[in-house]
Amino acid sequence: LSDEDIEKQLEGMLPAHLRSPSPARFGWPPEAVADNIRLFIREAKDELALHGPDMVHNRIRVNGRSKPPRRAAFLFHEIFRKAIAFKKDISVLQFNQFFTDILKQSFDPQCRRFIAEVKKRVKSAPAEYVRVADTEAVAPLFEGEGKDILKLVAVDPAARASDPEPNNCFLWTQAFLDDKTIVVS
Repeated sequence: LSDEDIEKQLEGMLPAHLRSPSPARFGWPPEAVADNIRLFIREAKDELALHGPDMVHNRIRVNGRSKPPRRAAFLFHEIFRKAIAFKKDISVLQFNQFFTDILKQSFDPQCRRFIAEVKKRVKSAPAEYVRVADTEAVAPLFEGEGKDILKLVAVDPAARASDPEPNNCFLWTQAFLDDKTIVVS
């Protein structure tokens, strides 16, 4: 069924007093009923997409907070983790592109030019990360005994050669501010 067909069926299920007379008598804008039905359909489809058999659910670290000043309480500078869901066959290139598109919608105009990169940890103390090749599949990096500790990093393309400074770019996007799981598509 198309979204329009579902919308018509749902509207038919509403009581007549909500759909027949103008919703303006309740103080609603004229399109309020249709808008709420579309929102309900979108949320239901997102929920169904989360529970598909080929979906992987995990949390990814984000380079989030800036480096803490000396003698700062580390509680305020802990690594930020975000719940994500993605299909098993998605590549690192597609994953990076999805999060780059999220960065383009950042509330911070400087972050809109940044690109997203997935990096895996190769050394723990001090933490050292290397970029994951674009051709690799993302799912195996999160699964199994040899799973890697991954980090999603916002990188300035102009300074790409140097080691990126930690920044708050992902934290300035609606997707990361919401409590919802990010569905990578």
